[in-house]
Amino acid sequence: MGGLSKTVSEETVVTSHRKIEKRHVVRNGAVVLTSAAIIGTGSVLIVEQHNQPVTQSVKAATYDINGYIKKNKVQPKKTIVKDLHNFSVFDYSTPDKLPNGIVFHWTASESLKDSARAEADYEINGGWNRAFVHTFIDDKQILNIHDTNKGVWGAGPKANARFVQFEMCTAANEKEFAQTITNAAYYTAYILYQYGLKPTLGPDGSIWTHHQVSLYLGGTTHVDPDEYLSRWNYNTSKFLTLVKQYYAPMVAKKAYSSAIHYDNYVTVTSKKATIWGDLDFKKKRGSSSTYYNQTLHAKAAFGRSGSHYLSLYDKSNKWVGYLNASCVQIEKGGQGKAISYGKYVTIVKSTANLWSSFSWAKTGKTTADIFNKTYLAKVEYKHFNGSTYLSLYDKKGKWLGYVNKTQTKEGSSQGGAALPISEYVSVTANDYTVWRDLNGKKKLGISSSLQGKTLIAKAQYNHFNGSKYYSLYDHNSKWQGYINATGVKKTVIQGPYKSIKKYVTLKKSGYPIWRNLNFTKKLSNTSYQLNKTFLAKCEFNHFDGNTYYSLYNASGVWQGYVDKAATATGSTAGGSAYVYNKQVTIQRNYPLWKDFEGKQKLGTTAKLQGQTVLAKYLFHHINGSTYYSLYDNTGKWMGFVNAAVSEEPDVTVTPITVPANLYGVKTTSLNASQKKFLKQLIAIAIPVAKKYGLYPSIMVMQGVKESAWGTSELATKANAYFGVKADTNWLGSTYTKVTAEQNQGQVSAAFRKYGSLAASVEDYARNIVAKPEFYSGALRKNAATWEAAVNGLKPYATSTTYLSDLKSGIKQYQFNKLDSIK
Repeated sequence: MGGLSKTVSEETVVTSHRKIEKRHVVRNGAVVLTSAAIIGTGSVLIVEQHNQPVTQSVKAATYDINGYIKKNKVQPKKTIVKDLHNFSVFDYSTPDKLPNGIVFHWTASESLKDSARAEADYEINGGWNRAFVHTFIDDKQILNIHDTNKGVWGAGPKANARFVQFEMCTAANEKEFAQTITNAAYYTAYILYQYGLKPTLGPDGSIWTHHQVSLYLGGTTHVDPDEYLSRWNYNTSKFLTLVKQYYAPMVAKKAYSSAIHYDNYVTVTSKKATIWGDLDFKKKRGSSSTYYNQTLHAKAAFGRSGSHYLSLYDKSNKWVGYLNASCVQIEKGGQGKAISYGKYVTIVKSTANLWSSFSWAKTGKTTADIFNKTYLAKVEYKHFNGSTYLSLYDKKGKWLGYVNKTQTKEGSSQGGAALPISEYVSVTANDYTVWRDLNGKKKLGISSSLQGKTLIAKAQYNHFNGSKYYSLYDHNSKWQGYINATGVKKTVIQGPYKSIKKYVTLKKSGYPIWRNLNFTKKLSNTSYQLNKTFLAKCEFNHFDGNTYYSLYNASGVWQGYVDKAATATGSTAGGSAYVYNKQVTIQRNYPLWKDFEGKQKLGTTAKLQGQTVLAKYLFHHINGSTYYSLYDNTGKWMGFVNAAVSEEPDVTVTPITVPANLYGVKTTSLNASQKKFLKQLIAIAIPVAKKYGLYPSIMVMQGVKESAWGTSELATKANAYFGVKADTNWLGSTYTKVTAEQNQGQVSAAFRKYGSLAASVEDYARNIVAKPEFYSGALRKNAATWEAAVNGLKPYATSTTYLSDLKSGIKQYQFNKLDSIK
């Protein structure tokens, strides 16, 4: 290990505390320089004062030690004496934590009584605090005092972390030196064989001298055992020859060493290596790809063919096989190798634990602290227990701890994992960025293009930056982008309630009027209430992409929801202005209004009767009436007036007197009220039928059926006895009620409203005559019999039994007798 002198020498050591101290060491009456050691494995420099040894009295050139060994058949002491002590236990820093060479020291003692036992005892009794090696060798024994699976303090930090180290004791004569060097060669061969190393000289090989360590690795300045070997005309090349002599039969006898005690967790780092069932390489157990990046337990190591092979076991203690140690990475704990991961993960389990170490100490953070949050997992560990653990960092780069990967969900960006949701949201912000990605690099646009729209959030991202983002889709499942959750408001499918006050007129037919905005039940259809005006008190920007109004009539009664597209908006209660541009003749005396609220009267039409003026615009007022906007022949506006001002009188015929027997119709099944109603109906039906060329039998039967003998809601509240709907040609008042329609079910529809029974009967006749495209077959001139005329009413009702019901009723009550009254 060092040099020696005849007198007391000083040893200068730079300790691990960086203090310089002087020591005097005495062994067996001789002063020994122990400056070869490094205390610990850190970067500690030895500053030595090396004295030259006593000159041997015999010239070195006269010795042929290997020849002497051969001639005298010197045999090594093959029993390695074990007297193991745990001076300071630390692992080698080699990849497999096993030694990859051996260092040859000389004790530097000039005592002729220098022995392995004495040197070992010195270290055992406290000398190890300065330095210690694995083994001492003299001519009588090989004495191993420290586990060769662990490092020693013998030759500087770099060598200590790599090599088995032995000291050869000083020999008194040629015989002792020959035996000692034989023992040293055998021990070297044994160590090389045991650890799967081949006998080659340093600095590129496995056998190093202390001097070579000083030259090539540093951390020490010693030059032993060069000078000592030269005394015996010996060198490392001759030593290598002797080592090989003992190494060869070891390998020949058995290609691999006995089991080296080993207890390490390893991560398989190769995908292409063979896992063997034996160390003769005859039985394959599989490929390392099966266990790639998995952590296994290496319970034993074997030297073979210049390599180390590890005996591996899985978490169930099931033997995996032998694998070359170069195909694994050894770690201190069962967590295995830190594998680069670099992904953003979201904690998705409310029971997740965050560990501060793989000794399973918790960090102190609660489940609530981390649940549903996104972190950067920089590395992952494939733990021996079968679980994978992620090492988490927050947005500030602060390490948080380890979490079981099963408690997380991996994201494709800084947004973290997509957490499935199905939430309707309304975009409230107009200046938020709408992102194409969640790394903040690609923009889709600004939220103003989506403001007010109701969309569906199909995924939620709890971003690494601490914000929440939604992934938005429209009703066609078209993706709209990512937006910060603070820019939207959760809502329902119809969107948020928005209070408005608009007068809207139904302008398009075929649009349902809904009871709810889930569209599960209809109230009506705009076809039945066309041109009616309502008050829209609120609107909804529905998820389906349309805006819906909530409608109320003039009495404040809710009427249902309708698509905005079916309406036109007016500025007043008169509703939307319809360009009319027709000349109308003033027939009646009605007020002229300046507004549609009935507050500012301009006058009346009394002086205008008989005059023709221009009705430039038409308004369907919320009160159910239709109004003209009138202009005189100079283009001057005259005011708003009820459109009935231009109509002929509601009734143009005079009821006849009906005899008591009602012209012989059958009334035996009728009560007094029904008979009274029938008499009134016949009195007006006969003259109206005569004027308009219709069959009175059909008119009476329809009036009876449609009004339920004058008792229906329409009859009692609107004098509407024939259920004529208010189409676009109707300018008079209307009455809205729920009615049953074939293939439509219960719907709300607007019906014509009259001032009397006579007006209802005459309007019915006018309506039939005015629509020859529908009802020409119902006219007497085109139908020879009342039965044929009934067939001409097919478009009148949606009921498939309507016509047969009319025929049965006429026959039952013998109403056909009315057709012959002049």
